[in-house]
Amino acid sequence: MKEGAINDQYARLFLRSLNTVSYKGKPLANSFFYGGYNLWHGLQQQLYEEIRIFSKTKKFNVKKQPTLFSRVKDFTGMLLLLGISLVSYSSLVLLRKKTLIYSVDRSNSKYNGDFRLETLYDVLEKQHISYIHGS
Repeated sequence: MKEGAINDQYARLFLRSLNTVSYKGKPLANSFFYGGYNLWHGLQQQLYEEIRIFSKTKKFNVKKQPTLFSRVKDFTGMLLLLGISLVSYSSLVLLRKKTLIYSVDRSNSKYNGDFRLETLYDVLEKQHISYIHGS
């Protein structure tokens, strides 16, 4: 195997070994349930991809200390998102909208929203219920 190449056989064996690990007699593969779903099994492909990348060098990447520029950039981004959130929340409070409609699509419907929700918009308009829609 050429150095620096992905080793799929190594990755499969590594993942198989990882899936056999247990703690206090209980397999880790059966220890991560949420809402009836086994999260461990749901993440197998992601684990496998990470192990494949690791198989190239079999070395851990040491995290570098963030530079001043990256810290300033992160802080600025955080402040911007906080500002946007505060403006959004304030507008909701000040406009006193009782209903928030969230939809992934916005189109050229009669209400400038998701055309599939036009019936909902019709009812809200007829009942004089204030609403705001976002995407």
